[in-house]
Amino acid sequence: MLRRAHAVLLALFTVALSAPVHERIAVFENDGTLWPEQPLPEAAFVVARLGAEAVDKPQLADVEPYRSVLSRGVDGLTSLGRDAVLAAVEHTHSGMTDTALEAEARSFFANATHPRFGVPYAALVYRPMRELLAYLREHGFTIHLCTVGDQDFVRSFALPVYEVPRDHVIGSAFQKELVLDKEQAVLQRMPEISSFNDRDEKVFNIVRQIGQRPVVAVGHVHTGGDVAMLTWSRMQARPSLELVVNHDDPVREFAYGEANGETLAAARERGFAVVSMKKDWDEIFDRPEARSMQQATP
Repeated sequence: MLRRAHAVLLALFTVALSAPVHERIAVFENDGTLWPEQPLPEAAFVVARLGAEAVDKPQLADVEPYRSVLSRGVDGLTSLGRDAVLAAVEHTHSGMTDTALEAEARSFFANATHPRFGVPYAALVYRPMRELLAYLREHGFTIHLCTVGDQDFVRSFALPVYEVPRDHVIGSAFQKELVLDKEQAVLQRMPEISSFNDRDEKVFNIVRQIGQRPVVAVGHVHTGGDVAMLTWSRMQARPSLELVVNHDDPVREFAYGEANGETLAAARERGFAVVSMKKDWDEIFDRPEARSMQQATP
């Protein structure tokens, strides 16, 4: 389903031959790389959590950033700016255990549908990315997600959606407190992000959690947040492959870029392969219901 796929597969084959099996590590960003990020599923989760809380605490609607989120949904959240968005996330993602957050996330995904395509988010995994994941596994690669999303939120769906086990998820992390009593020991999530997994922090966390440099890295064009991860993979002595997904298909998905062109400039300078959704992907979604929606959506 990927036009000009022979060049990518040849590069992958070269990478695989050059690396022992135990060094065949591939890292993927999630939102915007494996499935759509407009809107971010985690942003929709934040809106849902705040809406549920406001039923018992209507005073939230009088306080920013919650007022904007409750009145305008995901658009209101994303318009607030980085600090306000993080404040909202810290509010909705804390005050509970990791187990409770994952249960909330699973419940959200069981009931939520994408506002444009009208299907569950899991039905919107990009078909070429599914094929790429399968190809890498067939050639002995271990797949890791390295995402800006909350690590425990992503762990709630990584295995059923991507077949990526929870210990292979690298994401943003919250400060936690170990709470002990006679019956149990739990990790309570505190309202403070201890590691925001974006830009250089992605490299630090890859080294911290995997302990070696990946030979395949896949990201996308949006905020420049994947450039450091892609560069870390690229700048090594042995062959490697770095892919950048460019969102340039407004009919079948979305079309957007970066005001400063950071990711595409880095791709030209450092030799990342850029994948055009419009030109290189015969199909974007692999589930029948999603394919029918994309064909019907102007």
